[in-house]
Formats: sequence, structure tokens, C-alpha cells
Amino acid sequence: MQDKSRTTAFREKIKLELLESKNEPGSKVNLKISISKEEISNKENVLLKEYRPQIAIKGFRKGSVPENILRSYLGDELRSEAISKLIPETLYKIIEEKNYLIVSEPIVDKIDESEKALTFYAMIEVKPEFQLCEYKEIPIDLPKYEVAESEVEREIEILKENSATWIQKEGDAENGNGVVIDAKAFDENNKFIENSEKKNQLYEIGLKGNIKEIDDALIGKKLGDKVEVTVLMPEDYFIQEFRGKKVRFEMDVKEIKFKKYPDVNDDFAKEFGEFKTLDELKNRIRDNIGKVKENNYKKEQYNKIEDYLIAHTTMVVPESLIKNQSEYLKQEQKNYLESVGIKDTNEHIDKEEIVKSRNETAEKQVKMIFILDEIAKKENIVAADEDVDREIERIAQMYNKKPLAIKARLEANKTLDGLKREIVRNKVMNFLFENAKRN
Repeated sequence: MQDKSRTTAFREKIKLELLESKNEPGSKVNLKISISKEEISNKENVLLKEYRPQIAIKGFRKGSVPENILRSYLGDELRSEAISKLIPETLYKIIEEKNYLIVSEPIVDKIDESEKALTFYAMIEVKPEFQLCEYKEIPIDLPKYEVAESEVEREIEILKENSATWIQKEGDAENGNGVVIDAKAFDENNKFIENSEKKNQLYEIGLKGNIKEIDDALIGKKLGDKVEVTVLMPEDYFIQEFRGKKVRFEMDVKEIKFKKYPDVNDDFAKEFGEFKTLDELKNRIRDNIGKVKENNYKKEQYNKIEDYLIAHTTMVVPESLIKNQSEYLKQEQKNYLESVGIKDTNEHIDKEEIVKSRNETAEKQVKMIFILDEIAKKENIVAADEDVDREIERIAQMYNKKPLAIKARLEANKTLDGLKREIVRNKVMNFLFENAKRN
């Protein structure tokens, strides 16, 4: 009863008007709010009581300044302070009263004052309202992840290649040989390129990704030969400073080697763990390939499920959330480009088509969050304590830390709730996958 009377008193001093605009998306609510002069005066009185013990004016003891003199002393500052506090207080009271589920900070963009009231205009972004589509029996593909014998043999060949040893040889360098060289690089002005000097570098002729001109220059060379070759470097070369430029390489041949491969038999298998026979090794490889294929199949079907939900759900996603998610994706792109040696990242990530694609991806990701959360609510899917403990254990193993240390950090950073939400969304995706219709 008391809460109802408080609400009534509040509404008598506050006037709310919902503004409609055809240009505003459905996730935005425009408000026009008027605060009576009486409410402003009451706020000023509250502030005077707060300030009085702190203010000393000549001729009066600290804390005993009469109200009228204190008002005169503070002047317009008192009213400005009262208004600056009343606007957010009033706005959040209305948000609470109307049960608006806001997703970003409210924006106050205009304030008008008349003789009777102070009026301000605010825009709030709210959780979008939408209708869930039928999410059970979403069509996905039948599982297909049989392992061909050729795939197992390919993995055996990789192990054989990695187990090869380099043996010094006499005679000319041939395709497939390794040449130990000392090398330097010079630019087209014959200036030494900083950090390009390499000592005792093993260069394998014919390796995928090699520069053909360098391979050709080394084939037929002998121990002690000096080799010089000028190359127009590819535009996609991994060292950015070399791209599209002429570079002259000077190389001294110090050794020539060939690869000696092991016999593929039971002894070969024993080099890779607890295997006693070659068949045991092949069976393990076959199982591992099968698991990879199963995981890839699951990822593909998850994508199909997400595409289905996105296509069958009409929703206006709050712009601020799209912007925030897009900025997050942009930083991920920037970090990746820097990790592969690209310095001028803005040139790549700020291209119009890249920005458009990134914004579209961000909108889909935010949309999926709302959809998954709504399904979780409807199906009562939650993150149980054992789910959280299991995920913390997984993170701890990944970073070689103790689970208690990981949990303490999550709690200190106030990110444990975020982890729980992520667990719930993953459980929802598993639920959708298990209840999908396989064609």
C-alpha cells in the first residue's frame, strides 16, 4: 500500500509522455518527461540540508547559516545541481516503474524550462520484443564423417616426413635437398636490409611456398659456391617490407644434405607413444580424424541452426549493441592482422566492404544472443554448479592454472556471470542440435 502511495505521489509531480517516431527503430523508446517546480524546490531543500554542515560563511558558524542566506550564497549553482540530480533519478524511476529492460545508458538530448515545470527529452534502447519461431526440429544434414584409408595414409606420410633426418651428401644440390647457407639481402639501391643476415640457415629446395628463383639458383650448386640472385618479391610475401620490391640475395653454400626416411613398420609406430604395432597407430589416427570430422560436422550444423533462427525471427536489434559488437570484431581483426605481420591494419579493416560485413556479422551475433536467451528462459535451461565447475576446470587446464585461481579471478573481475551466460547459450545450442530434424 505504501509503495502504491509513493508511486502516486511521484506521478503527481512527474508527467510522462511517450513519443512516437516513424524514423526510430522498434528497440528505441522516446520519452518526454516534465518535473514540477515543486519537485525541483524539494530537491533544492534536500541539497541545502546536505550542504549546510559543510559551508562556512563569514559572520556565521559552520553549519548554522540561515537557509535564505545559504540559497543566496549558492545562487544558480544550487538549482543546477538539483536539476542535474533530478533528471537521472526521475528517468530511472520511470524506467523501473514501466519495467523497461534497457540495454544501454539513456540519452538526454534536450532540456526545456518553463514557469511551471522543467521538461526534458530522453531516448532509451530497450530489449527488443520478438516472437520465437518453432525451434524444435530445425532441418540439418545427416552425419557424414567416414574416414577413408587414403586419409590415414596421408597422416602416416606426414609422420614419416617429420621423422626424416638430414644426411650430408657429396655432389650437386638437387630438388628436395637441404642447403645450409649464410645469406644476406639487399634492396634495389644495393643497401643492406636490416636483420636480413642469416647464418647456417637450412633451406629446403622445392618446399611449398618457396620463391622459385631462389630454388632455381641453388639447384646444381656445390659446397663452397657463392650464389647471387635478384627477385621481384610477391605482393603477398609474409615480410611486409619485401612485398612487390626487388631484392638481391647473396648466399654462401656451406653444406648440402638429403633426407633419409624411416621404414614404416611396427618399430616406426613405437616412436609415437604406447603403440606396439603399425595397425594400432593407424587405428588411433583413424579415430582422431573421425573426431575432427564429427566436430566439423557439428560446427556446420550449428551454423545451419543459427541461419535458420536468424532467417525466421523478425527483430529490431538495438543500434548500440551492434556498434559495441562491431568494435569488438574490429579489434579481433586488428589483433589477427598484427599477429601475421601486417602493420597498417586500418588500411585493411576500414574498407567499406569489410565494415559492412563486420556490421552484418555483429547484428547477427547480437540477434542470436537474444534468441538463445529467450529459448533458455522458455526451456528452463540454466548453468548448474557442476557446469560452471567443469568449464572453470577446462579453462584452468588450458592456461595451466589451478581452478580456484581461475574462479577467484572471474569473481574479482565480475565476469563469472558472463561465463554462466555463455554456458547457458552453449547448452541451448546443444539442445537445438539434439532436437533438430536430420535429413
